[in-house]
Amino acid sequence: MKCHIIKTALALSLLALLAACGGGGGDTPTVIAPQPPTPQPAPEITLSAPAELVLAAGKPVTVDAKLSIPGAISWTLNPAIGTLSGNGNSAVYTPPATLAEKIRVTVLATSGSSAKSVNIMVYPNPGTPGISLVAGSGAGKVVVDGQGTDARLRNVSAMVADDQGNVYVNDANVLRQVTPAGAVRTIKEFTLQTSDGSTTGYFPQLQGIAYADGKLYAATAWRGTLSIQRVDSKGGVSKVIELPARKAAPGGMLADTGGQFYLRYENDIVRVAADGKVTVLAGREGASDGVDGAGETARFRALRDFALDQDSNLYVLDSASVRKITPGGQVNIVAGTLGAGNGAAVNGDGAAARFGNPQSFAFDTLGKLLILDRSGATPTAFAIRTLTAEGKVSTLLKGSDPAAGSASSVLRVGSGGAVFIGAGGRIDSVKAGGIGALAGMEDSSATSVDGVGSAARFERPAFLAADGAGNLYVTDMLSRNSGPDKVTTHLVLRKITPNGTVSTVVNQSVGTPSGIMADSAGNIYVATYAPGRTDSKPPYSGALYRVTPAGVLELVAGQPVAAPELRDGPGLQARFNQPYLDAIDAENNLYVQDKDPASGKTVWRKISPNGVVSTLDQWHGVQMKAPDGLVYKYNLVGQIVRVNADGSNTELTNHGLGATEAGPLPGRLSPVGHRPVPYGPYALAVIAGSAIYKVVLPH
Repeated sequence: MKCHIIKTALALSLLALLAACGGGGGDTPTVIAPQPPTPQPAPEITLSAPAELVLAAGKPVTVDAKLSIPGAISWTLNPAIGTLSGNGNSAVYTPPATLAEKIRVTVLATSGSSAKSVNIMVYPNPGTPGISLVAGSGAGKVVVDGQGTDARLRNVSAMVADDQGNVYVNDANVLRQVTPAGAVRTIKEFTLQTSDGSTTGYFPQLQGIAYADGKLYAATAWRGTLSIQRVDSKGGVSKVIELPARKAAPGGMLADTGGQFYLRYENDIVRVAADGKVTVLAGREGASDGVDGAGETARFRALRDFALDQDSNLYVLDSASVRKITPGGQVNIVAGTLGAGNGAAVNGDGAAARFGNPQSFAFDTLGKLLILDRSGATPTAFAIRTLTAEGKVSTLLKGSDPAAGSASSVLRVGSGGAVFIGAGGRIDSVKAGGIGALAGMEDSSATSVDGVGSAARFERPAFLAADGAGNLYVTDMLSRNSGPDKVTTHLVLRKITPNGTVSTVVNQSVGTPSGIMADSAGNIYVATYAPGRTDSKPPYSGALYRVTPAGVLELVAGQPVAAPELRDGPGLQARFNQPYLDAIDAENNLYVQDKDPASGKTVWRKISPNGVVSTLDQWHGVQMKAPDGLVYKYNLVGQIVRVNADGSNTELTNHGLGATEAGPLPGRLSPVGHRPVPYGPYALAVIAGSAIYKVVLPH
């Protein structure tokens, strides 16, 4: 039985095996379907964006990709501005050569079914580091070397001519040379400077310049000592004579070929011999009168100028008369009459002649005195009049000061008979056709003028902001829009496009502007306060206005109403006292510095984008950062300083001592305002004088 069971099992197993192998019959074989392959996971792509700012015509930047699993990557650029070169897991983006405005390009990495993109902001290239004019006039009373009207003079108070046709000037404590062709260069600034360029004090005061026998001299006063020094062409000085300084400074200095010096004070003339001996040639210190006589018995009323003739006689301009002092000290009137000035000029002989308001004189090559005489009746009019050795006075020519210029006040004659006239921030020369500009250019911004670049004019630009499209906005304080106490009562907002075109956007009576900011949508916000009154007693509260991109002026918060107070709240329910618009953050919240009218203490306030005003417990802490993520500011002497990531400071421009000079960095800059304004990558906009400048930073 057991054996039968085993045989039966073996038979059944054999039949099953044959069926599996397709044998054992004619039926169709059974097919087993293969299993599908296991799907591969989609790769994860990680991209690294360039950390540095990308500039047109700048260096290429690399975008790196990492895949979670091995695979190939393809790269695309959209829009196709610039070029993209992909190589495996990296792609190199090369910016375009030029850009009119900033753009955003997208670099897309694709691997299999996965894709990842990174945006790159590409900015117009700001250009070579330096200072350049954006709009307005760079004219003004400052110290800038240059050629002709490209040079700037601050305040010409004394001039002397050499035997080569050059003129040397005392320009607000700076000794400068003007060539016959009008080239101006600084010989020596009588200022003490530290190694970092900041001014720490002034010494000594330049009180007179003279030229004789091929040598240039300067009289300086410092700590009770008057020092006469020789100055070489490179600004080196060597002491000639020292003597005690008077309480009153001398009004001028002369030198003769014998090594003597003459110092002109208001009421006497002092002669300093070559050996240093000091004597009073004529007049008496502090004794004001008009008396002819010898030595100290003579009296002078108000000495204005003096000159030596070829015989060592000294001629002085005293009040409205010309008087002669002999080498022995005898004083006599040659022409005019003491005390008869500010009237009509009258030609004639000796005492019959009359001067209006004589300022300065010098001998010409023929031995005649040329006298710069101003009109008593017409403030801008003047004349050059001649005085012969016989005492005859006549008028050579007449002139008039520019409408926005200083009064002509100093006259000198150079070699060959060239006549030079100094007037504040300019030097004119007398030519065959009349009087023309030689060097310097004074402020030409007496009024506001729309235009392009240097053709535009700003009267008193005060606050500056930049929007994201490369436009600048400036508040201009116009004198014609001032109230009875000369405080500006109008908001005059001017726009400067990227190509330098200046237009007036708003001119409305909403108060004195006190700060300006731009938000990310292109709106301009302006704080104002106290229309028609001074800071000390404002009768109206301040307000915050918005100027839309279309130029519409809207009241956002506060109201210009009586009884200023601090009141938080929404929009027009809030109140300000004297708000100064200080900052804007990335969420377009505005921050103002205000003053509590009750306590006089400073408070900080926040205005949300929808106009809700709230008072903060402390300073807002918002830093106005440039596109490079750093903060730029002015130091105490007006240098632009970069605050580095580690907190250290880097000075980028030199102090200007009142001047702004276009050209390579560090240049010279005398900015106006609270801080420089970021103006695109590696560029700042600043107000300086009556103009707007662009400062391109190292990059």
